[in-house]
Amino acid sequence: MTDTALYYTFSTIAQALAGAFGVLAAFAILAWTRIEADIRDGQAAMFDLKNPGSDALWDKAVASGVDQVVKEEFSKLTDDDVASDPRWRRVRRGVAAVPQKGTLYCRLIAAWVPTAIDIGLSIVLIPFVPMLACSTTWSFVSSAVTIVFALVCLGFYGAVVLVTIRRETW
Repeated sequence: MTDTALYYTFSTIAQALAGAFGVLAAFAILAWTRIEADIRDGQAAMFDLKNPGSDALWDKAVASGVDQVVKEEFSKLTDDDVASDPRWRRVRRGVAAVPQKGTLYCRLIAAWVPTAIDIGLSIVLIPFVPMLACSTTWSFVSSAVTIVFALVCLGFYGAVVLVTIRRETW
């Protein structure tokens, strides 16, 4: 492999991953903002439903589910009462957003780690390109490793995108 091809390979991979992760992070921040808004709205709806003790009820709803809270704390309400009250829909949406927040955070970190490794590897390899170009084996191995890491990054990016897409279809 020529040194020019190696220079282009390593520099392009670093630039492309940095740009792609930047766009991905922007969309993730937008999704994060909507998740936080749903959680706040759900907490506010819970406050409207039961002012004193709404924090404890919110924690209970997150831990054991909204239906359990309705059954234990609002036993006088019928299923129709709960279904017709928009505050309960807001509470359900907020409770459902809590695990989405954790999932989005974990997947974003999981995408960032291989991205940082691959960008760092590509940048570190650039000064060694003249030496790598002298050996077909080393040039192939170094290119293959950075390309495989880039493909792994794309897989993680897809996982983040799926979380944001699922979030939008609620």
